[in-house]
Amino acid sequence: MFSTNSTKKKVNTPDPLNSSYIKQVMKKNNVSVISYAIIENNTIRTVNNISLDPAMNVSSHSLYQACSFSKSLTAYAILKLIADNRILLDAPLNDQLHSWKIPECKYANKVTIRQCLNMTSGFCYSELNTTFPGYQQNEIIPSLDDILQGNKPAHNPPIKLSFEPGSQYYYSGAGFMVLQKLIEDVTQQSFTEYMRNEILIPLKMLNSTFQCPLPDILKDDAITGSNANGEIYKNGWENIVTSASGGLWSTSTDIANFILAITNAYLGIDNTNIHYTLVQEMLSHQSNSSFGLGVSIDGLGNNLNFRKNGHNNAYHNEFIMFPHTGQGMVIMTNSPNGITVINELMTFFSNKYQWPAYSKNFNELTIATNTNRIHP
Repeated sequence: MFSTNSTKKKVNTPDPLNSSYIKQVMKKNNVSVISYAIIENNTIRTVNNISLDPAMNVSSHSLYQACSFSKSLTAYAILKLIADNRILLDAPLNDQLHSWKIPECKYANKVTIRQCLNMTSGFCYSELNTTFPGYQQNEIIPSLDDILQGNKPAHNPPIKLSFEPGSQYYYSGAGFMVLQKLIEDVTQQSFTEYMRNEILIPLKMLNSTFQCPLPDILKDDAITGSNANGEIYKNGWENIVTSASGGLWSTSTDIANFILAITNAYLGIDNTNIHYTLVQEMLSHQSNSSFGLGVSIDGLGNNLNFRKNGHNNAYHNEFIMFPHTGQGMVIMTNSPNGITVINELMTFFSNKYQWPAYSKNFNELTIATNTNRIHP
């Protein structure tokens, strides 16, 4: 017999992804879109995409500007070329460049690839506090040579060395643009082509691209950036022409695959793309630096983790990975406020999954071993 009482007791269904909490954090910080991937037992355990904007649909294919995650991919590509005996980590960089040379100065023949990767190269755009601008959709995109030489239509001053290489930490995107030139010189391919064929596809980063501008076929998947007030950019996003430094478009799943590849190489499980000894160098503390090679290094022993921020005017992202415990996380957002959301969510998930101890409220622009001014 069925009850005639129409009043039903409401059952609270557990939310395994804690989406309601995440949405509260997003709303509080004016962040409208987020994607994250959680790694447990050295596999991707969970992927979630959330949008608070009814006009912006999200999926596992949603693309975000990965910003300075690009530097870590570039570092990986450089280490692969070293493993293939095509370039040398500690030989003078100028001797390995062909179609462009470092502007003449007393340090021109002293800087090495290692110093570019660990942020002690001294490269900058004219002055140490000069940042690199994005380009509006209707602006002419400069060539790599234009960027290196500071020629129009590039907006930046020419790249130069500002202090003795290896002597101090100074976060430098300019050094990675010199490495982009090196990759093109050595491989005789465009950076975009080489990264697609030799890095992205082998690492199963099949939804990622360094193409600039973003091709029309991918624009429907691109998540529009927003400002700190939560206002969506009218033209969607700026073109980031500094590919090796900040031009990657990607997904949280693809970035998770990337950091798992580094982990598996570090543990000696799979050294198909990168030699074991080189990835040991990549995840080692470097002299006078907060960096390893292309990533920040935190902790020791089982607490060892490697991580990277990625941010510009409209996006903020972060990844962290503990190679010895097989745990980690990737978070990508469409807002410069994403750093606050990321810090809160990483604390939440680190407690939930009992991560090893790590440095919280991470900002690689302020973690230097000294107090030098730094720029993206």
